[in-house]
Amino acid sequence: MSKNRNNEFELTIENGTLEYYSGICPEKVVLPEGIKRIGERAFRLAAELREIAIPSSVREIGEKAFEGCESLEKAEYPPMAKLGTDAFRDVPAVPFELQIENGAVTGYNGVCPERLAIPGGVTEISYDAFCCCMSLKEIVLPESVKRLKAFSFNSCERLEKAVLPEGLRRIGDYAFAGCGALKTVCIPGSVREVGEGAFAGCKNPPRIPRSGRRRKGSGGNR
Repeated sequence: MSKNRNNEFELTIENGTLEYYSGICPEKVVLPEGIKRIGERAFRLAAELREIAIPSSVREIGEKAFEGCESLEKAEYPPMAKLGTDAFRDVPAVPFELQIENGAVTGYNGVCPERLAIPGGVTEISYDAFCCCMSLKEIVLPESVKRLKAFSFNSCERLEKAVLPEGLRRIGDYAFAGCGALKTVCIPGSVREVGEGAFAGCKNPPRIPRSGRRRKGSGGNR
């Protein structure tokens, strides 16, 4: 194990992986050469961080490594480095980009726009993909989407409108739970299952069509 020290700020590096930091994160961090990987959640929610310089030796930046670093204005990292799911989620220093694997939106990097249209060909919105996204106000899903997994849009507190396509088959557990501002959403007749608590906490839960097998607690009461 090797450690780099900067006053109270300390990095823990094991076998070439930066696992985490301890102490107070400074506004600017320059990581040392030789690091191969930045571990999952290594700098997650580091509110003080404004600038990060990642060396060319880094080949992978782990899942949620810098998620929620909302003050991060400058991020330098190798262009060929593999980015894990939500590696730079809600980080203004990084351009917005959806992460899509095997037809499923798994997450995103950068700051989500207020209005987002998912591209055609996507078949699924994965578990937790947009959970707690505070910038999203409108989401438009293409006809290719068949499944919304559990918690996919959970606690998107500013979400006002969701355009769900004909052809959608399943809305997962708590998919839109906690979306208190949601006022425009219509569940298409193609939906066969609405999960538990799917619209819990929504002031105006949508009408569940007869075709949908609504499980207990889905939030729709009409």
